[in-house]
Amino acid sequence: MISISLVRRVLRYGKDLWPQFISQIRCLHPSSEPDKYKHSVYRIIVSYHVIEKGLTMPSPKAGFGQKVVKSLCILCKDYYEAGYQQSNVHFTHAVRVLNEYLEFNKRIHFSIEPELEHAILELQTVTGIMVSSSQEQQEVGEFFQFDKDAIEHFFTSRRTIRNYLDTPIEKHVLDSCIRIAQSAPSSCNRQPVRVYAITNPELKSQVLSIHNGNRGFGHLAPMLLVVTSDQNSMMGFNERNDGYINAGLFSMNLVHALRLHGIGNCILNWSVMKDKDEALRRLLHLSDAEAICLLLTIGYVPDTFYTAVSPRNAVDDVLTVIS
Repeated sequence: MISISLVRRVLRYGKDLWPQFISQIRCLHPSSEPDKYKHSVYRIIVSYHVIEKGLTMPSPKAGFGQKVVKSLCILCKDYYEAGYQQSNVHFTHAVRVLNEYLEFNKRIHFSIEPELEHAILELQTVTGIMVSSSQEQQEVGEFFQFDKDAIEHFFTSRRTIRNYLDTPIEKHVLDSCIRIAQSAPSSCNRQPVRVYAITNPELKSQVLSIHNGNRGFGHLAPMLLVVTSDQNSMMGFNERNDGYINAGLFSMNLVHALRLHGIGNCILNWSVMKDKDEALRRLLHLSDAEAICLLLTIGYVPDTFYTAVSPRNAVDDVLTVIS
């Protein structure tokens, strides 16, 4: 029997979740020109990445993925005819991947469908992009060449730091950290993560006041990062959680990158209800298409500081081997 209290909780949470559901559905069918442009780029990325993966298989099949190749040709043609930026790195890369696909099949003396070859050659002509991409060949000795003990120590000695100096973080240092974070894997290379760096003391204080997990230390951080994910990257409602996964992977890389530069940090989760989410959106002027994923307080640290012991579970509590 369903209790009245359960019904009340469902109604309460449903009221908060409904706007998020509507926002995610709208992202699948963008109406504004900026969102249409972004959605177009994301669709191109997903398609060219499928072809890239095929080209890196141990034994790529002749003529593989012609359906996806055809779809990518149409997407690129539509993008071009819509007058979108031809200099966009993903659009130009998509055409280069198509060129590589054509060269691959010619090299192994396989003839793809004539209309497909014509579509690729037509894109070459209208865009002027004649060069091909080239998937990277790696050498195992070089790829895995690093100091294992030093790397293991770096990862296992990571700690959350809640004590900061007021020393400003230089823009070039932050750029380096973001660049490193961008090496994190993302779903089909869509890279939907965005980062907002807040240094304005008043705005920083307003943002932190919405979050109740930074008491006693948040005010010390000279910079606050807000990590979001662009939901225009979704190809279907089944991907509604992908943005949060991508943001998590990105943020873990970012945490390590910050440490490389001697910057301490504390991740503040964004598990909030509708009122707080909307309050932060208003402060940062975020569109409904951006999902707020987490916040980070960051800053250089004093010579001596404390970190929580926080023991980890045993490996056997985490790992299950299914033979």
